[in-house]
Amino acid sequence: MAKKKPAATKKKPGRKSKYDTHILPYLSEIKYWVRTGYTLESISERLGIGKSTFYKYLDEKPEFSHAVKQGQEKVHALALDGLIKRMQGMELEERETILDEYGELASTKIKKKVLPPDVSAIQFYLKNRVSEHFNVAEKREIEHSGGVSLENLSDAELEAELKKLKGE
Repeated sequence: MAKKKPAATKKKPGRKSKYDTHILPYLSEIKYWVRTGYTLESISERLGIGKSTFYKYLDEKPEFSHAVKQGQEKVHALALDGLIKRMQGMELEERETILDEYGELASTKIKKKVLPPDVSAIQFYLKNRVSEHFNVAEKREIEHSGGVSLENLSDAELEAELKKLKGE
């Protein structure tokens, strides 16, 4: 009796995925690049893949998505830490080395510098973290028909509007 040949494995049509060769071996580098401030677009260029492919892999490959998120979390934590320091104010030490005429260390001068709390940092934090209480700009919905009618304005009101438009 003749032996049956094993069924041939079907290959998927189309181009092979670059994930195993262009991304998987570089997950730790990708995490580092995200953490050091590279944009996702620049990382895709460094890896030699297109932006759409990069984002497709982010959606489809959990280990890749996790590596990128870990890098982003560290950056976000550093940014928040810096913002909080700016909000609270801080004290810094500046060291100045003083050399003698032979170029050797003679002494070190230490200056203490106090940076007061940064009002802009406080406002930024409050607007973005506690926006329901500190939203300065009110949001208004305006309906507009598309036309502007000047018929109901008096001559004085028309002249005032004209001056506003001219910037006077």
